[in-house]
Amino acid sequence: MKKQASSLAADTDAPAARSWSEEEESFRLWIALARCYLTFSRELSARVGEYGLTLPQFGVLEALHHLGPLALGELAEKLLVTGGNVTFVMDRLEEQGLDELTPNEQQHLRRLLKKLGKSVGDPNE
Repeated sequence: MKKQASSLAADTDAPAARSWSEEEESFRLWIALARCYLTFSRELSARVGEYGLTLPQFGVLEALHHLGPLALGELAEKLLVTGGNVTFVMDRLEEQGLDELTPNEQQHLRRLLKKLGKSVGDPNE
């Protein structure tokens, strides 16, 4: 009898078998991906914030690091944002003195970007 009770408990611990429609499965997947994105975004924002940057500022600096000098319109296109957004972010970077870096500061920024990339699991760095 004891054996039956333990197997019954194991059965109740398992999730109930469900039959989801394709639409329901797609919706559940979308929710899971949205939660993953939110978790990743929060972690990245915290890491970037340690260096006094916002996510958009980090995105601009990262793009310029990898792609080299770009016109604001090209930068907006690469980042999938509006030109006004890039202008605003560049104005904030300029206020922080990050728009015109000396070669030594540029090297420091490259190391920072590399470190941030590794800290959030960038496989390319």
